[in-house]
Amino acid sequence: MKRFTNDFKGRQIQLKYVGDGHVVLPLDDAMEFLYTYTWGGEDAYDREVKEQFGIMTLHEYLLYLKSLLKGAHILKHENYLQEGYHYFLSKKIDFTDAVDNRNIRLPDSKAMFVIEKTID
Repeated sequence: MKRFTNDFKGRQIQLKYVGDGHVVLPLDDAMEFLYTYTWGGEDAYDREVKEQFGIMTLHEYLLYLKSLLKGAHILKHENYLQEGYHYFLSKKIDFTDAVDNRNIRLPDSKAMFVIEKTID
């Protein structure tokens, strides 16, 4: 964790060590760590740590696209977690809610938008 929090430049990662190899951190920071540090292996780390997830919520992306693409219609949008992430990460980590310690689903890391814009 220390290496990642020092190397990641997207924002300051907020975490709290709670002992016994456990940390508590916000969902977007957990995403950054899990989808970077545990995924690609040591040979991919230098490249992966430069990526950033969780920049905006799906709703924020929709608002941004609407403001950017005046007159465009967003026909469909969907967010998802890439296939394989849950399977492989569930072997390495326990991902639980900080309030009641129940297992929770890993957050989505990708989104797809179908946008239609007429040409004047």
